Amino acid sequence: MHIAEYDVARCLEPLDSPVMKEFVDNVESVFTLAESSEGFIWRCNADENDAESFLIDDDPLMVENLSVWASVKDLHNFLYRTHHSHFLKRGKEWFSPMSTTKVAL
Repeated sequence: MHIAEYDVARCLEPLDSPVMKEFVDNVESVFTLAESSEGFIWRCNADENDAESFLIDDDPLMVENLSVWASVKDLHNFLYRTHHSHFLKRGKEWFSPMSTTKVAL
C-alpha cells in the first residue's frame, strides 16, 4: 500500500523576498532528490497545472506539497536521512509556526 504525504506551511515573507531566497534556491534540488529517492512514486507539480489553483485560502504566503511514497519507511528516509533534513531543521528561518496540524499522511 502506498502512502500520500501532504504538508502546508506559511512563509514568513513572499517567495521572492531575500528572507526566502535560500529556501527557494534549493526547492528544485530537493524535489530532484525526492524523485530519485527509493520509494518515491509521484508528487504534485504546479508546473504541470495552474499554480493559482493551489493557493490555500487565496493566501500567497501559504505553500503546500503533496507526494506519494511506497512506504512510511521510504518517506522517513527521505525526510530525515538525506539533505532534506537540513531544511527541516532550519524551517523556522522561513516559515511561521502554525496553530493547526500542518502534515497529513
